[in-house]
Amino acid sequence: MRQYEILITESAANDLRQITDHVAVQLQDPVSARMLSDRLKHSMMSLATMPYRHVLVVDHRLAALGIRKLPIDGYLVFYAISEGDETVNVLRVLHGRRDWTRLL
Repeated sequence: MRQYEILITESAANDLRQITDHVAVQLQDPVSARMLSDRLKHSMMSLATMPYRHVLVVDHRLAALGIRKLPIDGYLVFYAISEGDETVNVLRVLHGRRDWTRLL
């Protein structure tokens, strides 16, 4: 089975840190923060195989750019696949209730 390289953008890495910090500090639950962070990272790395299994976003502008979304525990991982480089570029990790069309 073909393996894609996973590249996490600075924006996505910052999103992940902010999510983890919010759960650990604001919600005062560092254990849940670590578990959520691990699930998000594991799910992102799972895109190395079969990244096309997740749908394109419904926004026409973003779908035309090939942006897909992976839902995890109320969050959405947005990514694009580069066939030429055999890479998956993780663009953002956002809470599903945020106005993600404006943020992408």
